[in-house]
This record gives sequence, C-alpha cells and structure tokens, in this order.
Amino acid sequence: MEQIQLLHMMLFLQLPIQYRAMENLYRLVHSAVRRMPWQWSSSTPYTKASP
Repeated sequence: MEQIQLLHMMLFLQLPIQYRAMENLYRLVHSAVRRMPWQWSSSTPYTKASP
C-alpha cells in the first residue's frame, strides 16, 4: 500500500510540471500559427477552434 501511495504522490507532484510544459508548448504552437500564412491553416481545423 505504501508503494502505491508513493507512486500517487510522485504523479501528483509531476502534474504541475507537465501542465506548465504543455502550456508552454501550446503558446509556442499558437504564436507560430499566428505568424504563418493562413493558406495552410484551412487544412487544420483545430487552429480555428483555438481561442
């Protein structure tokens, strides 16, 4: 039981780090998409749905 709790604690501690990395990645992609010409963005529908 103690090993499972330790594993859960490690996962819980890693969550903010992964969230921050995902947020940085999302911002990077978003800024890159904004800089690129809009002709290829019509092929990717997720760029239009992103705020």
